[in-house]
Amino acid sequence: MLWLIFSVLAALLFAASSMVDKYFMGRLVRNPMVPVMFSGIIGGAIGAAMLVSSGAPAMSYSGMFLSFVSAASFTLTLLFYFMAVKLEEISRISAVFYVSPIMVMVLASVFLNESLVPYAYLGVVLLAGGAMLMSFREKIGFRFGKAFWLIMAAAACTAVGVVITKHLLGSNDYTAVYSYTRLWGLAIVIPAVALNFKDLSGIFRPGLRKTLGAVSLSEGLTQAALFCAILASSLGMVTLTNAVGSIQPLFVLLFAVCLSIFHPKILREEIGRNMLLVKVAAVALIVAGAVLVS
Repeated sequence: MLWLIFSVLAALLFAASSMVDKYFMGRLVRNPMVPVMFSGIIGGAIGAAMLVSSGAPAMSYSGMFLSFVSAASFTLTLLFYFMAVKLEEISRISAVFYVSPIMVMVLASVFLNESLVPYAYLGVVLLAGGAMLMSFREKIGFRFGKAFWLIMAAAACTAVGVVITKHLLGSNDYTAVYSYTRLWGLAIVIPAVALNFKDLSGIFRPGLRKTLGAVSLSEGLTQAALFCAILASSLGMVTLTNAVGSIQPLFVLLFAVCLSIFHPKILREEIGRNMLLVKVAAVALIVAGAVLVS
């Protein structure tokens, strides 16, 4: 049951990272490419260290290509995600993001030959219903704004990366998969660093230590979560690990409510009685749907 422990831990770490993301994207950072570049740099450094410590395990040319595609998918996921975080409440973003199990289900069925069960289709309905309900606002009703479509794009990119990672884990050690993917991630963001160097270097200026600290904390939590998620995938079926990971919106909603009540200067969300009930119902549908799909 180690895969279960690491899946839950990954969800908890991702949820904690989301809280930090909303804080610095809402208050400290304007350019959403900044945390993407920072992630690529830190991830690449960690990947290089792990590769050296593990004796640089070999990977086939096809495996290297797929790890590049996985890294590109992850980079796009981050970009779409941070763009959405800047526009919307983190509890809504996190919940809608978890329509990704639908995409994982389809891709895993086609490319990994993981079989589907009849009740998975009920899960699809629940996921769609939860995503729609989470888009509801008390004064204006249902609204599918720019943030909604950005997070849907992020979910699609995540599904591609998850399935590719599981395929690579079938013939490679998880440390190799993690290391090469993170190194490719570094290579992908290098052009972005050149184009956005002023914004990236700005977080290292005197007086902006809070920004650097927040971005560093978020990245540390994200890298730890990614490592746990990959390790969980290496120990269990990708659909099962992805399903357990879908409890992340529950953790996010819990964190968001607590921070909005006790530390509103850090994070403020709609937590009136009616909207809180709507959000809880939406998260419940999404978690249930993710479990059924997987």
